[in-house]
Amino acid sequence: MIEKVLREANRLRLQIASLPKWAVNLIFTSANTDLALTQKSKATKGRLKNSGKIAIYLIFPINGLNQYHKRTLDELQRNNYSPIIISNSRLQESDLNFLEDNSQLIIERENLGYDFGGYREGILASSSILKSCRKLLLLNDSTIFPLQKNSTWIQRAEQSGFDFTGSISMNGHKSQKT
Repeated sequence: MIEKVLREANRLRLQIASLPKWAVNLIFTSANTDLALTQKSKATKGRLKNSGKIAIYLIFPINGLNQYHKRTLDELQRNNYSPIIISNSRLQESDLNFLEDNSQLIIERENLGYDFGGYREGILASSSILKSCRKLLLLNDSTIFPLQKNSTWIQRAEQSGFDFTGSISMNGHKSQKT
């Protein structure tokens, strides 16, 4: 009897091992990870109304919010975006109060999955908000934005006619096509 149980357990192990890696991840990882992460996250409703233009702003304010965080939020609001803040660390009380006044949702989470994990959790947690989304920005506080007052980057991106527009800087170096 024990031999049969061991043989069947080994057969099941071999079947799982023969599945493509993406299938194993889909079956065993994503749902469990989502459940574990959302149980550890804290969501706080902000005071801004949904404008239909959503910015998911990923921050890691380990020593509290900086002036560039506040400048980014000002720029987003100036362009009629309603930020959703994803913080990959717990926020100080004063920072949470500031973000409540300057966003529609704040999610405090563990820094698991790093940036893409944060974007993913933010999108999943705000799926009802995103139903009315006309424009979506994904921003990260590792890129300081805007670099100068009265930036026109958002307006130019919106008017570009492209479905997807991005901006990148490589330590101030310009790249050339060869």
